[in-house]
Amino acid sequence: MRFLAALPLVLTLLVPAPSVGAPGPGPPRHELTVALGVLHGWDDRRARAWAAGDTVALRSLYVAGSVAARSDVRLLRAYTARGLVVRRLVTQVFAVRVLEAGPATLRLEVFDRVAGGVVDDGAGEATLPSSRPVRRTVSFRVVQGSWRVAAVSDSGSGPRGGRR
Repeated sequence: MRFLAALPLVLTLLVPAPSVGAPGPGPPRHELTVALGVLHGWDDRRARAWAAGDTVALRSLYVAGSVAARSDVRLLRAYTARGLVVRRLVTQVFAVRVLEAGPATLRLEVFDRVAGGVVDDGAGEATLPSSRPVRRTVSFRVVQGSWRVAAVSDSGSGPRGGRR
């Protein structure tokens, strides 16, 4: 297994689709670097959609009909209905393993958690509690030139040999 440990990262800008090439004899480190760029770019766009309370932007991060999109949009709507805004959302990535990489598809095993952010109710801010780390399989697909999440599945556990 190839895992790449990472420090808590505030996510970067969207990585354009052409940055992931077809799988081949390239070094594993490069494959992981590119995968992290896609993951962090997507997480950054998600954090911006949440901060803006923009369900259209949030939905556009997923392929059409995605169950994960419906869940994420429903949660954002629940926050905005209560007058809450989530800002400075930080995802902490502990490990990533590339399961599949192609020019228009990417499937990753990710061990991460929401590690920071603030919730603003208009009168003040409160720290967003961290979630517990979870291992997920995240499938990305290029749609109209950008990486979108096609599917997310949670195992509910840490990496093999890790503590729950």
